[in-house]
Amino acid sequence: MANYLAPRLERIKQAYYPSPDDLWSAISDEIKEAMAMFIPKQQTRRKDSRPWITKQLYRLIKKKNQLHKRCERKGSLHLEKRYNMYRHLVQKLLRKQHAEYVDRPFTDEEKTKDQLSKRFWTYVGHQQSPASANIEPIKLGNSLVTSGKERAEMFDSQFISVFSDQTDKIDYNEMTLQATMKDIIIDRNSVHKQLTSLNPAKACGPDGIGPRVLRELADILAGPLTTLFQSSLDKGVVPDDWKRANVCPIYKKGEKYQASNYSPLPNVDKTGV
Repeated sequence: MANYLAPRLERIKQAYYPSPDDLWSAISDEIKEAMAMFIPKQQTRRKDSRPWITKQLYRLIKKKNQLHKRCERKGSLHLEKRYNMYRHLVQKLLRKQHAEYVDRPFTDEEKTKDQLSKRFWTYVGHQQSPASANIEPIKLGNSLVTSGKERAEMFDSQFISVFSDQTDKIDYNEMTLQATMKDIIIDRNSVHKQLTSLNPAKACGPDGIGPRVLRELADILAGPLTTLFQSSLDKGVVPDDWKRANVCPIYKKGEKYQASNYSPLPNVDKTGV
């Protein structure tokens, strides 16, 4: 992936782009194209799945549920015996695999502070029921809104309402400069250091470029991103992508059905942080 991207990013670095927005679009398009070509994709577990349940156990659970439906439909004594056999087997294996998961010793990789915390909260999250992990219904007038889209729109309106546009503009022509500030030069080594210090376990922003990708490709991304940051600083323009964020409502206190009792937690693009 690095060998594929390096010459393409070098051409972008040497080309002329009128605005930081155009330069970032060219860089991000090349990164996304390389990700699509070289990063394999696989189906992930559902959010309500339990990490201690194996594929074999999922098949047994599916078989048990199928027998339960057939037993209710036909009322056969033979099917009822088979269903009870699978039910007891599934319960036994669930308890066994859960105990093995909880008692499993930590590996050397998991003994770091971040990994210990991640494993603990993963377990706590999976112990909760799927309903408890979701946002509560939000009150609108005298009714409760349960639709995901309508709740998102209500949170959007609530979060926008607590921010006001800056209307007072500063007239720099009337200001007296007491001192001048030297030009800020962004160093490639500093950009490289920031890229290598990114936490690969963090989620990606709206652009879909994860911190692990940026960290692994730090050697070839440091140059183009240095050019981008310098251009953005010199022209006083930030790419539009960096102004977007995935916002998650976080409950603060009070009644959970009131949108005003939630705070916005934004997740922005890692390149623009």
